[in-house]
Amino acid sequence: MLLQYYILVLQVKVKLMNRGKIVAIITGAISIILAVAYLLLVQLLDFRGEMKPAPMSQLSHQSLVIMYRLS
Repeated sequence: MLLQYYILVLQVKVKLMNRGKIVAIITGAISIILAVAYLLLVQLLDFRGEMKPAPMSQLSHQSLVIMYRLS
């Protein structure tokens, strides 16, 4: 009776360990896919060329101040 209980407990532990391994493999694969996608995106954005700053003549030096008064 006691031996059957231990065997049952070991079978449950093995099933849980296998489930944990499957979850670990799936999350690892998702992590690798996201990392590769990120690297490809960075390479694509870097391939576009050098970033140039906006021309200074296009920038406005005017300020607009809006006041709102609560009474």
